[in-house]
Amino acid sequence: MPEARSYFAALEISEELLADVEELCMDGGNQVYQECAPVWDGEDDLFDVASLDDLVLLPNLRRVLGSEFLGPELRSVLSARGIVAD
Repeated sequence: MPEARSYFAALEISEELLADVEELCMDGGNQVYQECAPVWDGEDDLFDVASLDDLVLLPNLRRVLGSEFLGPELRSVLSARGIVAD
């Protein structure tokens, strides 16, 4: 759904709201995945995380659920920042 992807790509989230984020849940069953790809079956790399460069935007992030889908290098980035990777 190009429209949904465009919407989320353009969505602006304030620094105040980003600072409130303490936990992320990366679960293929989350609604955002269905909005962007309604028939996604989870069998490809469509939503694979390739970079954690934006972690600086989440200064209070303490935990990432579903991190087993991240490669060892990205899990190391989380660990180095003191973020629990479940």
